[in-house]
Amino acid sequence: DYASSVCHYEEKLGLVRLKRRWYEASDVVLFHMTADPYPYESFVEGNLISDVQSAFESSLGAISLLPVPVVRDDPDGLADPHSVPRLVKFVIEYQQVDSYQKKLITAQLELSQFDDRVEDPEYRLRIESRVLNYIDLLNRFA
Repeated sequence: DYASSVCHYEEKLGLVRLKRRWYEASDVVLFHMTADPYPYESFVEGNLISDVQSAFESSLGAISLLPVPVVRDDPDGLADPHSVPRLVKFVIEYQQVDSYQKKLITAQLELSQFDDRVEDPEYRLRIESRVLNYIDLLNRFA
């Protein structure tokens, strides 16, 4: 299953920067997500943003964090490191724990369809979710 949306880069695409931007990264962890669901109700018990923030920060050691790497899908190696991806896929694989709960197993950001049209800020974001069967779970040591 997937959802797709047209998005726009906020960055000025024509500028060369000393630091890599998120869409120029490759084979690095871009961010982390929690593998297990974190119910909204547990955040709002104190009704204060600071309480929510401190509750989440204090539990970071107790929750399982899932790394989300970024991968440039350029099999021929023709895209310049500063080329702009026009398709950004956020792929999430999960285990269906029961009829209501899912557990994230893997996630990654896949960048593809590169070009050098820096005047065009548009790209397509595609969010894919895939349920893993028993064999797939075994192969990922879940």
